[in-house]
Amino acid sequence: GYDSFADGAFQVLFEIVSAYGTVGLSLGLACCPYSFCGSFNIPSKLVIIATMLLGRHRGMPDNIDSAIQLDYDDTVHVP
Repeated sequence: GYDSFADGAFQVLFEIVSAYGTVGLSLGLACCPYSFCGSFNIPSKLVIIATMLLGRHRGMPDNIDSAIQLDYDDTVHVP
């Protein structure tokens, strides 16, 4: 488990960022033989799965994946 709200929030944030980055990292629990995500309820696990899918497909064209839209202006403005 977690000791405080800040610790719990960090653990959840770590799991979400790890899922979106599809890096395969998860925090462990000292009391249990499974990871922190293993202690989530079913809706929370579905959110993690959806986040992993979004992270996996983040390199798709902008018209398919609008999670990150960056406007680059290649022109150089000289005063």
